Amino acid sequence: MKVVCIALIALLGVAAARISIPLKKEKTEKGINMFHSSEEEFCTEPLNYTQIYKSDPFDGHIGLNIESRSLAERWSISESLFWKGLLPEPKFAFYLHPTINGSDGEIVLGGEDKSHYEGELTYVQSATDEWIITFQGVKIGDRWIQTENITAKPASSLPFIYGPRKIIAQIHKTINASLTVQGEYTVKCKTIRTLPTISFKIGGKVFDLRPDDYIVKDMDDFMRRAPFLEMLGPEAVDKMPRPGAIKTHLPYKHQPYSPDAKYIYVTRNPYDCCVSFYHHTKSFPAYRFEKEPFDKFFDMFIEGKVDFGDYFDHQLSWYEHINDENVLIITYEDLKMDPRAGVLKIAEFLGETYGKKLREQPEVLERILNTTSLKTMKGMNEEFRKWTEKAAEFAAQSSKYQKTAAEMPDDLKKPMTGDFVRKGIVGDWKNHFTPEQVNRMKERIESKTKGSMLMSLWKDIELP
Repeated sequence: MKVVCIALIALLGVAAARISIPLKKEKTEKGINMFHSSEEEFCTEPLNYTQIYKSDPFDGHIGLNIESRSLAERWSISESLFWKGLLPEPKFAFYLHPTINGSDGEIVLGGEDKSHYEGELTYVQSATDEWIITFQGVKIGDRWIQTENITAKPASSLPFIYGPRKIIAQIHKTINASLTVQGEYTVKCKTIRTLPTISFKIGGKVFDLRPDDYIVKDMDDFMRRAPFLEMLGPEAVDKMPRPGAIKTHLPYKHQPYSPDAKYIYVTRNPYDCCVSFYHHTKSFPAYRFEKEPFDKFFDMFIEGKVDFGDYFDHQLSWYEHINDENVLIITYEDLKMDPRAGVLKIAEFLGETYGKKLREQPEVLERILNTTSLKTMKGMNEEFRKWTEKAAEFAAQSSKYQKTAAEMPDDLKKPMTGDFVRKGIVGDWKNHFTPEQVNRMKERIESKTKGSMLMSLWKDIELP
């Protein structure tokens, strides 16, 4: 391992500057996710930091700990850099991907990287030598159970906050939490929707712990809550929580129909759809199309020889119902152009109460926009890729109509190789289509949509 001592920092020059250290993820032999910094170890002098900070070696290594906690009375890295005038502020920040299988992270000394968050940071004072902070209040539902100063201690290496036993016990009692053998408290899934919001006032700002925050969110959980009909079968729909959403790629005539259900049809212009579909198909080994050129897929697309049949037949089957009260047709391009308006339109379609809630509670709307943003969705690529490794078995367990993994060809068991969420832009067709292909697509559109206003869905974007 290469050691970079603090003396070498002088090479940075005299001026103070923020320092960004990329983190690469690796797995130890015990399967624990650890991070290293470009195979370099930072130290104030050639000493083993795990000996200096014996109780909390990883805290002390970069700067979470402070001089008074050091057995050898050594400065941490961030302290040393600041007092030498090499950092503009006595700050450090770190970013780790929000999912277990996510991408690499970053440590920033002397500031923070604003590309990793939105809004404003909330700062609180901590007690000398300890990470002890003060809350200004705790609220359960609409009732503040304490509004005086409450001492709490965030665990620097665990996702916990330690607080007064009396208040913690009151929270557990209110949500009917049960103690597990691991020493953690859990709540029953069936009670989640009835749980109150618990609020903590920290640094003058109120932070809410909502009912949905109790849910351990992973790909299995998502698939159970919003099942993909063709993959998981009708049994998954029977078992899903209500109200909920069903994902399907079926044309209207094959779609299970109920006048009481709401149908949202998201469509994309044929040019970009063809390109996106090509990259999607290449990414799944089961198609055996990894090395095939775009030209070959274009021919298949034009001839209607792709998954779920002809693109235009599929579109037209739903477009005929554009005026049905329980059908909403919305384009990918409109959602990209104005996601806020798109979310509000969907909410109003689902029910007046949903639209009203988003208009009256802008923080809920912002949360939805952030969760469904391209950046957040791309952050799920690695988790989805890993999930595809077990998708066959998951599907077999879900439905009696699916083969077991043992009965399936090997290609169907292989994980996705590309990204499920790729560019997420409008107009990528320009990077793939030849002039001859543009003309063929125009002829196909003219032939298939004659007498229909289908293409008017994209009247506001540039198409050939």
